[in-house]
Amino acid sequence: GLLGPLSGIAQNEISENSLQLFPNPASYETTLITFAESPLNAIVNISDISGKTISSLKWKTEISHQLVLPIAELNQGVYLIEVVTESTSKTLKLVKQ
Repeated sequence: GLLGPLSGIAQNEISENSLQLFPNPASYETTLITFAESPLNAIVNISDISGKTISSLKWKTEISHQLVLPIAELNQGVYLIEVVTESTSKTLKLVKQ
């Protein structure tokens, strides 16, 4: 019935609870972790606070539920980590120390 398609859509989305950045604040690297049940093909954009994209990474969560972001080269400050999938996008703030 009605529940099938709706629950399927929900699982494909990245929600507030299903995405974490650890450690944060970080100095050398930080790891993006997802708890989403179904595999996602995502693009991860790292941008500075003005919105300028510094780097983009591809993330296939069926291969790994974790993605290490190398941030050693970045200056100290606040960065935006945007995770974009086919149906949704989620932005997390990262503090680089």
